[in-house]
Amino acid sequence: MLKAFNPKNTEFMEQLEKEFCAQIDKIRNAGIKITHIDSHVHTHAIPPIFKLVCKLAKQYDIQQVRTQHEHIYTIPDIFIHLNCAYPLNLIKIALLNLFTLKNKPTIRKNGLHTNNYLIGVGYTSMMNVMTVACGLDSIKHKRGIVAEALIHPCRYEDGTIDNHFTEYRITQSEKLKNKIEEMGYEITNYKVEEQQ
Repeated sequence: MLKAFNPKNTEFMEQLEKEFCAQIDKIRNAGIKITHIDSHVHTHAIPPIFKLVCKLAKQYDIQQVRTQHEHIYTIPDIFIHLNCAYPLNLIKIALLNLFTLKNKPTIRKNGLHTNNYLIGVGYTSMMNVMTVACGLDSIKHKRGIVAEALIHPCRYEDGTIDNHFTEYRITQSEKLKNKIEEMGYEITNYKVEEQQ
């Protein structure tokens, strides 16, 4: 499997491009306007794949591609930090921050836009109102930035709920909405950003 991710593996990269194009075409053919590109478990952040994604974003006139820079911040709950997933999440942050450093020039070269910060990798599967608020608080002194909170809302139309339902409830929290506004942030989405 690692061999397949070799950027010099031309056949793999060509197959990947065909798959990405097929997915983009399927969404567009359904009449949905694509506002941005991201990926499950950040696979598009791998620099050679990110270059391909930016090339396709430009080709399909998609203005935004997610990057993954996250400040390491802590919350006032010692028990969350004792979770065995937390140290692994810190390693993910380090890797994704390195990828973002390499990927930002690709964004600029292609004339695309991206978020400045991502919040949620460090506390993956542990997100709640406090983790989102503390993440935003760690960057609130920076004006004019775009921060994306990584929350997995998974309540499906048929009523089924998966193990991320707690995270879905975060998106409905009036307490969090008020806290975000108190900190001077404006809640937006890629669609709104695209129209500016």
